[in-house]
Amino acid sequence: MRWEPDVSRGAWLAERLDARRGDMHVAVPLGFEAYARVFHPVLADRPIETTWADVSRAGPFATVDVEHRTASWSEVAAETGATVHPLMQWRAIVPRASAMPDYVGGFVGPSGWRYGEPLEGTPGRALVAALASELTRHTTTPGQGVAAIWEGFGYLFTKPTRLVFISGTDAAPSEGMDEWEPPPRPLGPEVRDGPRFSLPWRDHVLFDAGVAEFATLDWPERAPWVSEPWVDGPTILWPDDRAWVVVSEIDWDSTVVAGSRAAIDAVLAASGVEALEIGEGADLTSRGDTVNTADVGDR
Repeated sequence: MRWEPDVSRGAWLAERLDARRGDMHVAVPLGFEAYARVFHPVLADRPIETTWADVSRAGPFATVDVEHRTASWSEVAAETGATVHPLMQWRAIVPRASAMPDYVGGFVGPSGWRYGEPLEGTPGRALVAALASELTRHTTTPGQGVAAIWEGFGYLFTKPTRLVFISGTDAAPSEGMDEWEPPPRPLGPEVRDGPRFSLPWRDHVLFDAGVAEFATLDWPERAPWVSEPWVDGPTILWPDDRAWVVVSEIDWDSTVVAGSRAAIDAVLAASGVEALEIGEGADLTSRGDTVNTADVGDR
């Protein structure tokens, strides 16, 4: 993977967007044979040998061992009694607030698992690899393509700052504190000052990158924009033959794959991928879920 200053490689995609429509085509190109919506994983956890209710009663300083995993939207919908469908919205399938105190947070389902928010703007390391593994078989150019990265990721050009707050008047600011060296800026001034691939509402940095480079879990080691612990997948990814495109709009909690009938069928059937087919013109805003209501979790 290397920086691509030739932003004209994305001109075809920009020409097939229509921000006036008010649907997903503000970010997803029109004109593909089929589309799939891939739901980003949800982080879930629960205390071992106790419950979140007991934790809340013990107070904010309770110490417990917690197990972690990822969950699907369908699993959460089953906990809340919501209906699973292609245009479901997270805020329509979960309660507006947890009955637990703020320090417990999240939605705690009948099973005892606490569910956080789905990832926004990126599918996550494992889902990127799962999608890439399927899509390599549905392009004639698996080794040649383009990855677009939203320029607004704060770590791309600026080193992060860690703030440390110390209470008390006698504490020495540095005594007993771990030294911390911020990670280097992943992209230098040439990229920072270089051309941008502009789409409605977003500007992107382009990289020459074939989908095959993303097909294993170690893809972040090859991605020049990655700076641990920030492992964001491509905002947009397409092969040179334009057989399909993967779009993870920064404000969305799901990713859209557009492509041939065969490519979309492969995504829908892929192991470890929660996906449902959507039609051209799908409304992925909060207005799009006309099946579930915003208070579904309170019923």
